[in-house]
Order: sequence, then C-alpha cells, then structure tokens
Amino acid sequence: DENVDDALVAMLDHTDPAAGRKRDFLSRADADRILSAHGGLTRADLCGDLHLHTDRSDGRLPLASLHRALERRGDCYALLTDHARDCAVAGGLFPADFRAQRREIDLLNAKGLFGFKMFLGAEANIAEDGTLDVTPRNVPEIEAVVASVHTDLRSPRDQTARLVWAIETPGVAILGHPKGRLYDMRSGIRADWPRVFSVAAARGVAIELNGCPERLDLSPALAALAVGSGCLFSLSSDAHAAAHLSFLDFGLAVARLACIPASRVVNTFSCDRFAEWLEERRAG
Repeated sequence: DENVDDALVAMLDHTDPAAGRKRDFLSRADADRILSAHGGLTRADLCGDLHLHTDRSDGRLPLASLHRALERRGDCYALLTDHARDCAVAGGLFPADFRAQRREIDLLNAKGLFGFKMFLGAEANIAEDGTLDVTPRNVPEIEAVVASVHTDLRSPRDQTARLVWAIETPGVAILGHPKGRLYDMRSGIRADWPRVFSVAAARGVAIELNGCPERLDLSPALAALAVGSGCLFSLSSDAHAAAHLSFLDFGLAVARLACIPASRVVNTFSCDRFAEWLEERRAG
C-alpha cells in the first residue's frame, strides 16, 4: 500500500537522530557506480596520493613498504604526511624524526627503478586559534603541509577565522578534511565556507577531498561550492594501512559528483609542476 510505504518512510526519517551525521556519504558500490560512468576525472588522470601515514605516527606501514607499494602501483609521486608530535590524538614526529624521514626518503627515491618520487610533508594540526604545530619554517626538511582540524569538532561556534588563519600560513599547501566530520559520529565544524574557499582560492591552497569512507570530507555539495569559488583540489586516501590506498577512489567519486575538472586537481600535475606548486606554497 503506497500510503503505508509513505508513512513508514516518513516515520523512519523522523525517528533517525543521526540522519544529519550520515548525509552525503558514499558506499563502495556508490563509488564504483559513479566511476564506471563515462566522462569525468579518472584514476589514470591522477599522478599520486597526497595524504599518507606510516607507522612513525598512527599508520601501520613502514616507510619503505609504503614507498614500494606506491611505486608498484605506478604512481609518479606522493606526499608523505605523518603527524607532528603535538597532535595528541595520533602521536607523531619530533623535528629530528622528520629529519630522519628526509634521509630515508632521499635514499628510497634514489634507489627507485621507475622514477617514483616521494615528497616529505606533514599533517599539521590546526589549533583552535589557527596556529599550526609544524611548518616548513620550523622544520625546514618538510616541503609543505596538509593543515587539518582534529579538536573542537563538535563545537557550535563559527570556526571560519581558525581555518583562514591556517590557510594563510606560509607552507600550507592543502586544507585537509576541512569539516572534520565522521560518519554517524559528528557533522564537523561550522564555518562560512564561501569565505574559507575564497581565501584558499586566492592563496592557491588546495581543498582536500579526503577519500576515507568514514570521512568523505568534503561532501559532494561542499565540493561543488568550492568549485564555484575557483578552488584547487587535492584527492587523497588518508591511508593508514595498505588496504586504505584504494580509498583514493572515494575522493575521485566526489570529484566527479562535483564536476571538478582535471585542471583544478593538483594530483594531475606533472612531478615538476607539483614540486613548483609546493615551493610556491612554502614561499607564502
């Protein structure tokens, strides 16, 4: 009975208190269906992954294993982004640890057989006042940072100023998982997103489409808003284990839903152009 079906849908919609925390997320089947359609950005357009963790912070893979996996996949480059020590939720690295990573990455890049290059970055934590726990200015071995929020994620206050301050910090290349949302757990921070995206576009800072299925941050709707603001984008897996590397597909699916052209995605840059873009962000 159609009336019964309508009433049931209305009742279920009304009684689900977590509806807002589940909105705009994609299943693996959703992502596969979106990517199977013709037209739009494809995996072949992407030269690498720009948000990756090792067992030196909260990941599971040793650096050498991650480097080898990406090289074997056929990636041209990657940006390693372990956390700095001040990010309490994830442990992380002291400056000396980043220096050690620099030496190891240089050796691995030199030994590679296919020209794969890993760049050394870090995932910088954005404090509540917008300052960062690590930048190339205080750790020169780092080529650029992904700046992300990890605290005060359920606050009702507007956090536009926090994000803008971080975006305008020299060395920030990417605004990572901008809302800080998690499926069925939290909707993420509140901000004047047109303002945030406008500043990022003016600074040449990329907005991340984080492919971790529990994050899927930005959502397709906010990603479309960022397109209209003229933003660059970074697609990433935010991988913490080998099985997570395929999460890049979820970011790709969101990019397709938001109709983002390949020219706006920094992972499509050649290795030389990507290196120049990082250097421009570092120079501020």
